[in-house]
Amino acid sequence: MVIKTLSLRGAPVTYDTIHVLLPADRLEVGRIVNDWGHFSPAAIREALEFCDEAACHPFQEYYGYCAKRSATVSGFIIFGLAPLADRCWDLYWIGVAPRFTRQGVGRTLLGYMETVVIGQHGRQIHVETSSRPAFAPARALYETMGFFRKACMADYFCPGDDKLIYVKTISA
Repeated sequence: MVIKTLSLRGAPVTYDTIHVLLPADRLEVGRIVNDWGHFSPAAIREALEFCDEAACHPFQEYYGYCAKRSATVSGFIIFGLAPLADRCWDLYWIGVAPRFTRQGVGRTLLGYMETVVIGQHGRQIHVETSSRPAFAPARALYETMGFFRKACMADYFCPGDDKLIYVKTISA
C-alpha cells in the first residue's frame, strides 16, 4: 500500500509501504525503541516481545504494522483487542525512528490502526503513556488524533511518573 500524507511542515512525504510486521523488522523496531533513550532495558525487552508475538503470530493476539520509507522502517505500531472488554482495543506500542519524526509517520500509523479497528467493529481505542516530559510529543500526537485523557494514576511507574490513560471512541 502506498500512503501519501503531508508533514507538519507542509512538505509532502511518501511512505513506500505499510505492511504487517515481519520477523525481519525486529532489529529496526528494537533500534527505534532504543534510539529514543527514555525506555528502560525492561521496556525495550517488552517492546521486542510484543514485536515477536505480532510478527510470528499475526492477527491472533496482537496486530503489528510498520511503515517503511526507502526500505527502512520509519515507524511501527502494535495493538490488539482488549481482553474482557466489549470491542475495545489497546494500543501497546507505537514508535517512530527519530530521523522520521514530525513527518506524519505516527499520524499515518494511528490512522491505519483506526481503519483496522473500525473494520473489526471496534468502538474504543485505549492507550497508556507516561507523564514524563520525554513523552510530551506522544501525548500531543494522541490528542491531535482525537484521543482524550480519561485517567491519571499518580506515581504509577515511579514517584513523579504518572500513568496517563487516553481513550478514543470511534464509529464505523
